[in-house]
Amino acid sequence: MQMSPVRFLSAILVLTATYLFGAYSARQQLFPFPFLQALKAGVAGRTAPEDLYTFDQTGRLVSGDQKKAVTCPEQTNRTAVLLLIGQSNAGNHGGQRFRSEHGEM
Repeated sequence: MQMSPVRFLSAILVLTATYLFGAYSARQQLFPFPFLQALKAGVAGRTAPEDLYTFDQTGRLVSGDQKKAVTCPEQTNRTAVLLLIGQSNAGNHGGQRFRSEHGEM
């Protein structure tokens, strides 16, 4: 039994589209993936593991299981906030205090 080239290419196209839809739906948690995961957990008798992280309504990380709250150091007139833009070397080589030539901090 021989398959025509058009039918063979159609089958390859359908299989590729099915695979890509499955990969996309798994990544985006689209139907039917949440349903299939719940079905799998129900059949196996397992419950979903508790999430290690807590997020707020906007999706920001609020807390993690290994995180500990620390207090901020006391702020003085010598406290500075530096915004470094560029390559990572800008943040890796600030090992000592800098004094400008103008006398300003």
